[in-house]
Amino acid sequence: MKYEKNKSAVHAIKVLCSIAVFVCGLYLSFPAEAAGTYTEPGSYNSTQYCSNPVKCHTISNADGSVTIMYSVWDGTSQTLHIDRFSSTGSRISGKSVAVPGETWGGTVYRGPDGCNYIATGNGPDAAFYISKYSADWNFMGTASIGKEESYTMEAFAGGNSDMTMVGDYLIVRVAR
Repeated sequence: MKYEKNKSAVHAIKVLCSIAVFVCGLYLSFPAEAAGTYTEPGSYNSTQYCSNPVKCHTISNADGSVTIMYSVWDGTSQTLHIDRFSSTGSRISGKSVAVPGETWGGTVYRGPDGCNYIATGNGPDAAFYISKYSADWNFMGTASIGKEESYTMEAFAGGNSDMTMVGDYLIVRVAR
């Protein structure tokens, strides 16, 4: 009799697990939009099931202030805005710099050399641009990477960029 009760309980557990796997399989097979996804007005989301590049980058400063960087594409040019706020929320400073391309990769890397590096993309001939700015955001130069040599037609359609520096080499990982 004891064996029969355990056999029934095991059968019930197997049935419940099968139902749970079936329901999870149904749920996971349908696409879902991530919370907070933002697509610029007038643009399209060609990769609706991939992530989009971030539109904002924040840095906590040693003095308690926060630096917020965000890009704006106005249809003809892209601008990176750098705003610094105190711990009470008041704006301390702000600067805007023109950047190449139509899309910002979401990363600002402060190298050990004290310079700021950013990745942008989607220019007429180039898939990616890596731009270098001084610590106070004065433009120092840009390197471009072509669409054919990077096998990329639309930069940052599937995510962001990351950077690090090893010796004199800036290493950039970008999402295509």
